[in-house]
Amino acid sequence: TGTTTGTTTGTTTGTTTGTTTGTTTGTTTGTTTGTTTGTTTGTTTGTTTSIFDGNWVRPCSDLDGAGFSVSGLIIDGANLGIGVLFFEDSDCSIPSIPAESSGLFSVVYPGGSTDTILGVATHVDVTEVESSLNGETTVIEDPETFYGLFLISNGQLFLDDTEAAFELDGTTPARRPTDLDFDFVFDRQ
Repeated sequence: TGTTTGTTTGTTTGTTTGTTTGTTTGTTTGTTTGTTTGTTTGTTTGTTTSIFDGNWVRPCSDLDGAGFSVSGLIIDGANLGIGVLFFEDSDCSIPSIPAESSGLFSVVYPGGSTDTILGVATHVDVTEVESSLNGETTVIEDPETFYGLFLISNGQLFLDDTEAAFELDGTTPARRPTDLDFDFVFDRQ
């Protein structure tokens, strides 16, 4: 009985039996395998959905005059990984320096949606927990949450557009963007 607040990262394997009463708030990252038996009463903030789960790729694309890149996303429930390879040419065959960047994020699906011109986009709260540039990894010590949108249409994943309106930059839930970014689209693999 009580309140649990915090972050759990890792893998849990086994059996849990008992009763949990109270409020759980935080981020859970990892894999849970086993059997849970008992009664849970209280409030859980955020849920995990698998509609976005999978591998997503953005083919060779122009970075508005700053070179070219190929990007990949892997979404697995509450976990998101992104990798970007940078290139000097439009064929994405000549690596540039820096050559690669990646990040690990926790994702919370808080409920809620926004109507867009492609359909109804799902609200997502994304927090970067780790970043890497050319293999040098940095754990984010004071992570910030970004409040955005995901939408799947015709096998493509669309993300929110934080540049469409200054007041909708995703820095708070009230400032969650309402437009999609049509220049940064991923194809399901």
